[in-house]
Amino acid sequence: MAADWTLEQKEQFVLNNTFIYFPVMKLSPVAWIEKIYSILKDDLNTQQAEVNTELFKKAVGAAENLIDEDHVRKFGAVFAINEAVEVLKSIPKFSNVDFYKVQERMLDYYNSSNTSSNIMVKDKDSEPTSWYTSEYSNITWKFWNRYRKYLLDTKKWDNKTVNGLDISTEGILRRFEHPRYKEDYDIRGLVVGEVQSGKTSNYTGLICKSLDLGYQLIVVLTGIHDDLRSQTQIRLDEEVIGRKSGEQSKALIGVGLIEDLPIQCLTSRDEGGDVNSNLLSRVGVYPSESNPLILVVKKNKFILEAIRDYFKNKTSNISLLMIDDEADQASIDTNSSENTESEEYNPTTINALIREILMQFNQRVYVGYTATPFANVLINHEVKHDKYGPDLFPKDFIVSLVTPSNYVGPETIFGTDGYPILRETRDEIEFNMTEEGLPTSLPNSLQKAVRSFILSTAIRVLRGQTHEHNSMLVHINRSVNFQKILTGLVHDELEQIKIYFKYDDNKEQKSRIINELKNLWEEDFIKTTETIYGTKSEKVWNDIAQVIHEVIQRVTVQMINGQSTDSLNYKENVENGLYVIAIGGDKLSRGLTLEGLTTSYYLRSSNMYDTLMQMGRWFGYRDGYVDLCRIYTSPILIENYRYIAKASKELRENLKLMEVWGNRLLVLV
Repeated sequence: MAADWTLEQKEQFVLNNTFIYFPVMKLSPVAWIEKIYSILKDDLNTQQAEVNTELFKKAVGAAENLIDEDHVRKFGAVFAINEAVEVLKSIPKFSNVDFYKVQERMLDYYNSSNTSSNIMVKDKDSEPTSWYTSEYSNITWKFWNRYRKYLLDTKKWDNKTVNGLDISTEGILRRFEHPRYKEDYDIRGLVVGEVQSGKTSNYTGLICKSLDLGYQLIVVLTGIHDDLRSQTQIRLDEEVIGRKSGEQSKALIGVGLIEDLPIQCLTSRDEGGDVNSNLLSRVGVYPSESNPLILVVKKNKFILEAIRDYFKNKTSNISLLMIDDEADQASIDTNSSENTESEEYNPTTINALIREILMQFNQRVYVGYTATPFANVLINHEVKHDKYGPDLFPKDFIVSLVTPSNYVGPETIFGTDGYPILRETRDEIEFNMTEEGLPTSLPNSLQKAVRSFILSTAIRVLRGQTHEHNSMLVHINRSVNFQKILTGLVHDELEQIKIYFKYDDNKEQKSRIINELKNLWEEDFIKTTETIYGTKSEKVWNDIAQVIHEVIQRVTVQMINGQSTDSLNYKENVENGLYVIAIGGDKLSRGLTLEGLTTSYYLRSSNMYDTLMQMGRWFGYRDGYVDLCRIYTSPILIENYRYIAKASKELRENLKLMEVWGNRLLVLV
């Protein structure tokens, strides 16, 4: 390798051998070029390092000119880039150019401009599998094109966002093997995204593309609660299957209204709609390339055992894609064992069953999704066992999804320049309790939070968001008895307010509530809106007062836990919107989406980074009403979240520059 390379040559060398888009890095591009170059040069021989800078630049420029923007809009950026590179191959003067690297540069450009993902530093072992460059153009992308059309036409996503999803899923898919061209493979990866930032959309797109590739069995692990499993099933019914699962009519919905494609599903959207051994023994349904099968299941011992036993000795020529949503929950082997190859090796139950299922298939891909990957990246990558196989370490890739600019995340709320929507409360000390530790009345701060929710909902109505969902979260204690009594107290408080507004003989009490709401508007909401948006609110109090009565009457209180029959029926209320105060604990702490969440009253602490971050249901997208959101919590929790936000940010920066090279972990920081 030439010792006197110029900075430009080094830059070209680095860009040809990494997937890095420099502006996202905390160091200057020059610093990263020197740093990465010094590491890469030791792993690549002289022949690999030779770079014809000018010819490569011309090839990239030619490819850019060949991009058909009309095709980008119609078929997506990935299609248009592959199309341009195919044309480039026919030009003789570019015959010695590495077309894959040209394609990477083009994808990197669209990646940086179409909120997508970062796939970290690569070496020769992490090049896309051979089918990607030889067979890609021969694949008919029926499931993906149907999903893409659904996002554009039904969900009204803009082209930029859909192209971002196209590129980010492409970055994962090219790490897969094509089941038609390779008989045995084991691929394991991890996708990291912020809490409630769009991970489900990403793995939905990945599932669609995998089906087009010929994967026959899709198993989606959805956490440990029925609510989250049912929520995920409903989403996949709409966006992958195209039919209502669990209904005799099998009416077409979602993507099915665009085109009805063959796919089987043995799980249903009903709570308890998992598979079980009795169901599987009766149906006798098996997947094929022409009629694939999808299972959406909880991480539950009996359910996973049923799947394992059902496919035992019946997996010949069946290719498996397993999506592990919330991959840091229950999937991690927390049993310590010095000798992982011995007969005494005993991994935790869910981890063992996931690995057993994977090992039954010769063609297997495991992709974990999580917002809190602290445990996943520390899995022992040297574990090998005859029965369980390797552990779930992401040996083949780690993808960090880029956070869209409109995402309200840890930095947005708890960062140095975060939005002013935090409201400190010390009522975890002042809460009136019985000797058994159960609440006897509502603290002033919770009463204020309820009024804040009423006010924010009324303002959203005035902003034209009348039929949107509005939710309030109350999460104080994991005790079901505590939640039951608290639900009754909040319900009584709300019902009393409804009576005041409904009957004329409560004018004094009604006037008191109106004054409390007006003071909250004047002292809190006006100032917060002006700070966030830079302009004063367009609404005046008289406008708000006109809709307060209607809003109050529509609000309901629901207890969301394992002993309650209440459920957040957002789908059933999609036409008019659900206005709900959700009170709970563990069920509200991970995965479950609270639609239109504006007000959070949260006092439950934890010493675990991942637990605290996952409890932050207030993270997500709040377009058009972020100024109306409020988080009532304790000073110590605010401090903890600030610390975790900083740690999470540092981890993601590390992930952007991390890839597994053989058996060692390379972190360029």
